[in-house]
Formats: sequence, C-alpha cells, structure tokens
Amino acid sequence: MKKNIPEIRCLGLLFLLLIASGCGQKGPLTMTNKESEIRFYTLNSRAQQNQIVFVLNASRTGCNDLLVARNVYRVAQFGFSFCEVYEAQGCPLGTEHILIWSGTLQTKRELQPTTRITPGSAWLFAHNSIETVGSWHCHKQE
Repeated sequence: MKKNIPEIRCLGLLFLLLIASGCGQKGPLTMTNKESEIRFYTLNSRAQQNQIVFVLNASRTGCNDLLVARNVYRVAQFGFSFCEVYEAQGCPLGTEHILIWSGTLQTKRELQPTTRITPGSAWLFAHNSIETVGSWHCHKQE
C-alpha cells in the first residue's frame, strides 16, 4: 500500500520537530562560553547528584541569593578567584559554610577545610554532609 504525499510530509515534519526539540535540551549543544559560573548539586533518593537549575546570577560576582534556600551536597565554580557559600540569604557574616576539596588533584592548600572555594567541581561540605545554602559571594581579581 502506497503512502500518499501528505502522510510522508507529516511524518517528515514530525521528525524535524523532534530533532529541533532535542537541540534545546541541556548539554553540549546549548553550553555557552561563560567565563565564570557557580553550580550547586543535590542528592536524590538514589544518591545521584542533580544540578540545581534556575540559579539566577550564577555568573555574577558579589553576593547573590538562591530563589529559596536549598539543601546542597556539592558545589562547583569556575572562572572566579574564589567563592564563599552561606547558609542564609544575603551573605550574612558568620554563616559561611566550611568546605573540603574531594578531587583527585590536591595541593596542600586544598587539603585544608576552607570557606573560600577556588575553581573546581569537587567541593563538598565538611564531613560529606548536606547543608542548607541560601546565598553565595564570588570574587574575581581585577
């Protein structure tokens, strides 16, 4: 049985729409060349890490708030000199979290617990805990 031309066109259009919608997914095709960004990760019920999406101002220096405080497992940042992560919104002094570097390449400086995280993607909270994060403050050297 021969397919008529409108059915073939409809299938072709559907195929193109599926391809186009796949291009909008998060991944290498939509990565921008940001020179700096901070990222926060949670753990789901299967102990898998999930990046928190819709982090406004993630590439800006200064104090920035999450929309709502979140329970965070891991922090990553690149492009900043250093960042500090706070429990409450507004970056109040005295609420800075202490983090440790868990990456494979470690310098003596990174082995010490710190409130100032340098570029990298393997920053965990002390004792591998999950902590509430409300804000962060990132710095760039001029």
